[in-house]
Amino acid sequence: MTEIIEDVRDKSASKIDLVRKLLAKAESTDSTAERDALNERASQLVAAYGIDEAMLASQDESLDKITDVSVLLERPFAVDFRGLLGNIAQALHLKVVVSKRWNRDQNNGYGGWDVTARLFGYESDIRRVQLLYPHLRNQVLAGLANVDGEAEYGPGQAANKRAYIAGFAGAIYLRLNRAEKDAKAAEKAREDALRDQTLLARVSDDHGAE
Repeated sequence: MTEIIEDVRDKSASKIDLVRKLLAKAESTDSTAERDALNERASQLVAAYGIDEAMLASQDESLDKITDVSVLLERPFAVDFRGLLGNIAQALHLKVVVSKRWNRDQNNGYGGWDVTARLFGYESDIRRVQLLYPHLRNQVLAGLANVDGEAEYGPGQAANKRAYIAGFAGAIYLRLNRAEKDAKAAEKAREDALRDQTLLARVSDDHGAE
């Protein structure tokens, strides 16, 4: 059993390493099509990693405990980025509680809100969110540089940027949710096929013993 667990862990580590490379490449490209393709593949690998961790936890519950972690959402657009983090977390089966605290030291003494998201769920799912969110946030920030408005720092500019963040967050949720469903369906098909093979082998053995 220990060898099986170590084998799954090695494969999971390889998936995570590849996800990091894909997301880093997605951050650096100027091509929307390439970025989407890289994010799509990263989502598939993250979903597969989740299946691996679930398999390990089924053997030993101590390997994947329920916990919580707090994430401070950085400015600018901290309130809007809670939508991105929340969508990633929801797609990966976490609960999110968002809180705001007034910080008078922000904005050169004019004050501003500190926005914190607290994530609740399995450790493996929290790790997946912690892997994805910083890279996806960087992708959004890069995209915001190309968003136009009525004035460089006017209300039209800000509204368009917020709409861009919301649209990106929505697309990420759909992609991750689809990848999670596909990964679970593939794992179920694999388990069904293995069960059928085992049953067929037993039937064959029974006939051979007659």
